[in-house]
Amino acid sequence: MANDRGFSKPKFRPIPLASSPAEWLFSKRYFGLILNKCPSFSKLSWVMVGLLVGLMVGVLVGCRIPRWRGPSVADFAAARRLSQNGYRAMRAGRLEEAEKAFRAAIKRCPHDPQQHQRFAEFLGVVGRRQEALQEYLLACQLAVDDPYVRVKACELALELGELSLGETLIREAIALHPQNAAAWVLYGRVLTARKEFRQAVEAYSRALYLAPEDHQARVELARLHRLLHEPGKSLVTLQAVTAGYLPADVPAEVLFELGLTYAALGRQSEAVEALVAARAKDPTNLEYEKALASLLTHLNRTEVAAVPFSPETATSVATSNESAADPASFLHPLSQPGSGEGSYRSYLR
Repeated sequence: MANDRGFSKPKFRPIPLASSPAEWLFSKRYFGLILNKCPSFSKLSWVMVGLLVGLMVGVLVGCRIPRWRGPSVADFAAARRLSQNGYRAMRAGRLEEAEKAFRAAIKRCPHDPQQHQRFAEFLGVVGRRQEALQEYLLACQLAVDDPYVRVKACELALELGELSLGETLIREAIALHPQNAAAWVLYGRVLTARKEFRQAVEAYSRALYLAPEDHQARVELARLHRLLHEPGKSLVTLQAVTAGYLPADVPAEVLFELGLTYAALGRQSEAVEALVAARAKDPTNLEYEKALASLLTHLNRTEVAAVPFSPETATSVATSNESAADPASFLHPLSQPGSGEGSYRSYLR
């Protein structure tokens, strides 16, 4: 039947009534009718709604989800407080108390790599470096994607002479974070210890590309150029380092390397001046003292009598005419017979 505007009225089909609301709701006929009236809800959606309602009912009646067996937030907080107490005790000189606090933190959260790393730092401070290395290795096993703990472990491994272990650790660190400049510096030290000097130069160059302000990397790169008989490149690299200091603030290590580079270039007066300045800044360093004494003796300079040397250095210079006649004994220590990884370890630091 049409109305005045020509539109027919919609026809409504009455829904048969059930004898009870439960019968109406759960009967197959009317449940299907509900689904048909809600086309946007699929059967799977209704199942999910049912599960959600069941979960809410379970929470209301007191059911609980089984707890994860790992450390809780409270455990992490307690371990952090214990490690902080350990740091405070360490700074106060109470080393036994500090060790107990760090061990308690590890016991509270044995699978937290940070607790092992903090304990390793403490062990390194008190001189127990082998134990510290083991703690660093545990931290590496727990933190499979942390490059920084591997850098720390590699640095300690190199100090202990564990070259193969250090190489493995630093390769993992670089694979995890190729933009880590400190990792490339350590990789350069590993390659230098293996006498792969050209590859070491590339590693140091990569480190300086990532961190141009790293003066230590520049000094080590300059040392490599000198050992490769490229003193010109060594001098340019060292001049870039000294440009960042006032003349009176240049470190002794830089002055020492600068003196050896000048000697390799044949600029002996400047070499003596730089070595004298390095020794004045660090009078206890026997390496600086021996290099200066050898250079003065080689040049037959009268300053050797005027410069006070330790008895050990004076005896070695007086009795070693061969080394005095050849300055390569201190300019290129790796080229001498009997020199190897052990004798080069001092150059890695």
